[in-house]
Amino acid sequence: MNYIYDIILNFNEEFYDFYEWKNNDNVINVRKIPVLKVDENTYVSLRNNRVQVSMETIDSLKKNFSLYNEKIEGNIICLITNGMSAFGVMFNSNGYLIKRSSMLFDEEEEVIDESENIKEIKIEFIKNEKQKSNNISRIVKEKQKFIKDYISSLDDELTLKYIYYDYFEKEENKNNIKEILLSEINSKWNSKLSKLYDLTKLLNKVK
Repeated sequence: MNYIYDIILNFNEEFYDFYEWKNNDNVINVRKIPVLKVDENTYVSLRNNRVQVSMETIDSLKKNFSLYNEKIEGNIICLITNGMSAFGVMFNSNGYLIKRSSMLFDEEEEVIDESENIKEIKIEFIKNEKQKSNNISRIVKEKQKFIKDYISSLDDELTLKYIYYDYFEKEENKNNIKEILLSEINSKWNSKLSKLYDLTKLLNKVK
């Protein structure tokens, strides 16, 4: 087993590049973590898909990593590399990949350099299902969620009509204004949705 020492990781259910990390994220300080070098197909599957790995893989990783003070509730972590890039993965005790983490640039470079001396291993998948990737940035996802949460919570008909008019520049008396607005939020992010976000933020402050 090959290891990397003294790095930080930021595990989330969604994969965020390190430049999208936030100060309030649950960043963990890793003392020691195993590195697995895999072929490109396996790398892509672990990076993008909904997967469950064999218990043989999980058993080989148990007790082979250590943190400084943080706890990860019985889950198992390791680094994955294809020799060109690297990221962290977190499995639960049943072998399901539950979270991923990007890496700081210099720490990822260290893994890539070390991988030249690491042999590829084969990881057996129990499940390996593709999942759709929308390639939306973290900040856009958070803005979309804010708009959805705000509009979903609105019961005031006049406010809904005002938001609708501001967005579509026309009046609407239908009962499904809320549904129309919510479906619009799933459109490709643009200046109109950015304006809608600003409006809902303002309305939320003054309600």
